[in-house]
Amino acid sequence: MSSWRRIAAGEDWEPEQKALVDWLMNEKKVVQRWLITKPLGHGANGVVMLVEPDKSWVRPPVQKAVLKVAIASWASDSILWEVNVLKALQNPQDKEDRTKHVVRMLDHGVMKGMKKDMVAWIVMEFLEGNPVEAIVAFAERDRIPIVCDLALHLLKGVYDMHFCGFLHRDLKPENMGMKKGNYLVLYDVGMARTYTQANGLPRPPRSYVGIRGTDEWASLCSELGRDQTRVDDLWGWFYTISELANCGSSNQQAWLCFQTPMMRLFMKSRDCPSQISLCNMPSQFTKIQLYLRSIGAFDTPDYFYLATLLNEARNRTKRRRLGNPDENSFTIQQNFLERQYF
Repeated sequence: MSSWRRIAAGEDWEPEQKALVDWLMNEKKVVQRWLITKPLGHGANGVVMLVEPDKSWVRPPVQKAVLKVAIASWASDSILWEVNVLKALQNPQDKEDRTKHVVRMLDHGVMKGMKKDMVAWIVMEFLEGNPVEAIVAFAERDRIPIVCDLALHLLKGVYDMHFCGFLHRDLKPENMGMKKGNYLVLYDVGMARTYTQANGLPRPPRSYVGIRGTDEWASLCSELGRDQTRVDDLWGWFYTISELANCGSSNQQAWLCFQTPMMRLFMKSRDCPSQISLCNMPSQFTKIQLYLRSIGAFDTPDYFYLATLLNEARNRTKRRRLGNPDENSFTIQQNFLERQYF
C-alpha cells in the first residue's frame, strides 16, 4: 500500500473524503500549476494536500505548499471566505505587512470537482514546524521563556487580524505552525468573522449564536453560545499559551482531568481561583487573566500591555535561572517590543 493510501485509510476519514483524495491523487494530479504529492489531513468541508510547483514555473515562490480543496460545491463557501480573509490581510489599507505571523495565501481558484460540480480550492504556504515539538525540545526549566516568545508571535497574529477587522474564533495549538527561524504562524481562518461595521465601530452582539470554535480553548462566553468579540479571541490565545507552557504535563489544561464540561466552565469563570487554573505559571499569567476579565465587549484590548507582561515573565524567569540581573533596562525592552510587534 502506498504511503498516501495508508494516511487516507485512517479510521477518522469519511468515505467521501477518501474518495476525494483518491480522485486528486490518481485522476486530477495537478491543480492549476501545483502538483499534488500526498494527503495531509481533512476537515468537515474538504481535504488538505501537500503540493509542489510543477515545471511550468520559472521562479516558483516555494518548494512546498498546502492545497485545500472543498469536498463539494456546498462546502466551497468556507474556502471562498478564507480566500477573502487572507486577501484582506495580505493587502491591508495601511500597506503594512500583516502576515508575518498569519499564513500567506499563494494561489486560489475554482475547478470542476470529483462530481463534476464547481469546487473552490486554495494554496497556502507550508508550515513544517510544530510549536509543541519546539517547546518540548527544551528542558522544563527553560520552557517558559520559549513559550513567552511564541505567545508574542501569536499575539501579533491576533492583533493583525483584529486590526484588519476580523476575529479568528478558533485559536488552538492545532491551528499554529512554525516557519524557519522559529516564527510561529497562525492559520485556518475559515471560521473568521468581521467584527466591525462600515463605519469602523464594533458590530452589536447577537443574543445567541451557539458555540464557535473548539470547546477546550473557547472562551466562556463562546461556550455559553454568546456572540464573540476581540476579548474572546484573546481568551483562546491565553488558553493556548497556557497549554503550551504545560505541554510536558499529562494535563496541559487544568480541566482535562475532569470528565464533566461543567467543571471546565467553572474553571473558566471568575469563581475559580487562579491558583487552580494557573498552577505552576508565572505571576504575570495571573495578571493577564485578571486583565482579560476586565475587558468589556466593546473595549479595545491593550495588546501592548499583554506583550509587556509576557516580556516581564520571560525576563524574570531568565534572571531567576541565571542568577543575575538582566542586561537591558526596562525602557530598552519596552522600545524593542513596540518596534517589533506594534
